[in-house]
Amino acid sequence: MVAYHKITIKALRAEDLNKPSSWWLSRLDPYLEIWFGGEAYATPVQENEKTVEFNHTFEMPSHQGSEEPEYKELIFRVLDKYAINCFTEPIGEARVKTNSLCRGNLTLQLKYISKDTTKEPVYAGTLHLVVESDGSPVLPELSVIATIKKTHPRNLMAKHWEEKYYYSLHPERRKRLLACCKPGYEDPESPIGIQIIKAEDEKDFAPYFNKVFTEAEERRVKEEEEAEEEHKRLEAQKAAEEE
Repeated sequence: MVAYHKITIKALRAEDLNKPSSWWLSRLDPYLEIWFGGEAYATPVQENEKTVEFNHTFEMPSHQGSEEPEYKELIFRVLDKYAINCFTEPIGEARVKTNSLCRGNLTLQLKYISKDTTKEPVYAGTLHLVVESDGSPVLPELSVIATIKKTHPRNLMAKHWEEKYYYSLHPERRKRLLACCKPGYEDPESPIGIQIIKAEDEKDFAPYFNKVFTEAEERRVKEEEEAEEEHKRLEAQKAAEEE
């Protein structure tokens, strides 16, 4: 049975929040609500703010691979809660497919969607989040690479491997990257441990591959220089012995 990381998202702030001009109150008491898997997760209400510092962390089960529609996307809604009668009105919302989540900063444009379907959604503010964990599967290859990184410093694939970079990639690219790294994690003694499978691999994974290939070239040049120096030393020693 495949294990999955939880989905962990930190809501940082919402800014430039706007109400439709038709609303009779200009005051905003906003809060953020995330809908996932048929459940709502919410922050506390912030009073009379158009730029809100949430600093609130949400943790949700992954359910990756589920065919249920409610697990295929996350719905982010910023709402306004009237203090007078606890009535709520939407300010704006944004949606993200769960299979496209990547760890790192996530900025979403909120749109106000009118009940009048003839009207286009309008900009309602910007939401800033950090995806700390994206619900991806727990892969044994990652543990293997982490171990090789500690035990085999000459394995350049493992030496320059960073999980932060790996999780910043789209899930499909992660699969491609692991395939490129297969020689390195299957053979810890491999000096480089990288294979280019597709022409676009070098470009798509340049931040990582450049480090590996740069050090590999530096190592090659150094080894050639050392071999040349050793050859000269032996030649000099031989000449001295013949005199």
